[in-house]
Amino acid sequence: MSQSFEVFVTREDNSDEDMVNSDEKGNNVGAKAEEDGDQKEEKSTADVQEAVQEVCGQDEYMYTKREDFTSELFKLSITNLPRKFGFKEFKKKLSKLDVTPVKLKIWKDVCFVTFRNEEEKGIALEKINGLQWRGNQLIAMVAKPAADPLVQKRKQESMPDRGQGKKPRLTEEDSLSPSERLKNAVTPLWKLEYSEQLKKKEEEMRQFLKRYHRQLEKNCPDLKSWLRESRQKHGAIPCELHNIKPSPETEGYRNKCEFTIGPGEGGERQAVVGFRYGTYAQGTVSVGSPEEVAFLSQHMKDLLKVFQTYLDSSAYGAFHPETHIGHWRQLTVRSSRLGHLMVLLDFHPQQLTQEKLQEVRKSITEFFMEGGGKDSGVSACYFRALLDKTTSSDEPYDFLFGDNSITESLLDMKFQISPNAFFQVNTAGAEVLYQTVSDWCEARSNTTVLDVCCGTGTIGLTLAKTVNKVIGVEMCSEAIADAKKNATLNGVDNVVYHCAKAEDVMKDITKSVFGSEDVVAIVDPPRSGLHTNVVVAIRNCRTINRLVYVSCNVNGALNNLIDLVRPMSKRLTGGRFLPVKAVPVDLFPHTKHCELVILFHREAEDA
Repeated sequence: MSQSFEVFVTREDNSDEDMVNSDEKGNNVGAKAEEDGDQKEEKSTADVQEAVQEVCGQDEYMYTKREDFTSELFKLSITNLPRKFGFKEFKKKLSKLDVTPVKLKIWKDVCFVTFRNEEEKGIALEKINGLQWRGNQLIAMVAKPAADPLVQKRKQESMPDRGQGKKPRLTEEDSLSPSERLKNAVTPLWKLEYSEQLKKKEEEMRQFLKRYHRQLEKNCPDLKSWLRESRQKHGAIPCELHNIKPSPETEGYRNKCEFTIGPGEGGERQAVVGFRYGTYAQGTVSVGSPEEVAFLSQHMKDLLKVFQTYLDSSAYGAFHPETHIGHWRQLTVRSSRLGHLMVLLDFHPQQLTQEKLQEVRKSITEFFMEGGGKDSGVSACYFRALLDKTTSSDEPYDFLFGDNSITESLLDMKFQISPNAFFQVNTAGAEVLYQTVSDWCEARSNTTVLDVCCGTGTIGLTLAKTVNKVIGVEMCSEAIADAKKNATLNGVDNVVYHCAKAEDVMKDITKSVFGSEDVVAIVDPPRSGLHTNVVVAIRNCRTINRLVYVSCNVNGALNNLIDLVRPMSKRLTGGRFLPVKAVPVDLFPHTKHCELVILFHREAEDA
């Protein structure tokens, strides 16, 4: 459980690795009308800082007084909860009451829920307060909004120690150089030798599998003897764990990075492109230049330097997450082994006219095609005027110049990648991952492969020429369009793609393969895991006898992994899958993350 619920007020976009985003949208206010003319239209750095103090000052709740939507204004606290309960269990309980919160956060023994308006909050208060749940009578009360962590931190830093007249002592982090602090935030394992990083990650996956084993003991009592045998054989985990597979490249390996454009530290620059030193929830908005960050290629670093010169001369400053003043928000860069470079720019329009926005588009195009950025190698450029609070929006980009996509080479095949399509960020590491999946799925010439969450089709296409048929499912239309192009590009004609949420179509797809001689499912879901309906459809399709689960976030996948093994029931009419072996694959050197691949076999019906 979280130690704090301050994440409720992480209102601004932050694209750096593992930074917190808000999922709330609303009309941006706090914007200032822009003056016409050729002179610089943005305030100076000093003026912006003055505006920050004027708008927010020392008021930790000033953000609730603006016209921006924040669900913090419609918040309840729920206490007297049962001693032990699951997060999803509680969400399901609220759903049965027809209560749909915007956010739900558990802190110690209190649950905080927020709503879209006063009416929804009032209805929820009436339904929850006094509700009997597992022997406890719940107590619901109106709750105070969370304090703005940025203002909170500013107040703490300006406050002298009690009776001593001194400011708080500097922490060890405060004594580090800006470069070291940035590397700690973005690549927290950078100080460790790579071999030590691998040991650390493998041990973390072993600990997760132990946790998984305990959950299976709890949820699958009929597997008691099997689990006991697995515990003895594999060391308190449910299957064999292979040694972690390292990334072939540990430096400059990322083919995609999302760089924040924000205020520089100490007001040195009003617009810096790079990574944040921390999250908004940690009270940090400053951005630093990532020249020494290990996972960036030299090509990307050179591009950042060039684009920084553009920002320095731009008439517009960075969007400030506290005051909502400013424009430039994010620079996303995608690159490939073939030398292609795609640039995606996010810009807050504030109150600029369409004519002014067109001038911004023209300025970018001229910079990269004729100006200081003409030698940076940009082969595709997109721009987006975005009002949303976060840059993780589905709003489309406007194409400016160059090619519509970039092309990447992987396992002797070529893949086209559009702006919003998913593609593994470490191409060399992805080759190791996909080869592992190929080996473990045990596919034959008569095999049908279900490629769930297929993205641009990479996994299925690398298998297609050795199997009977591949069926891919992906909700991103751009990715499906890329997958179809990639099939043609590589001469593959035994693939079929469905553009939809997997939970909406899996039941029909599994029906279509019923009776096939050999079916294997490969799932590579987002961090939150598969929708429950997808797991149910896979379980209930008895033709599927093997499953390869690729997880980039094992905690998000845990419920899926448990459901695959649960006893048969009215809903789970197909036999369970049992884990056979697992292997971590490191695609993210210097960070805390890695992929985990688990092979499952369907339990024999007569077992």
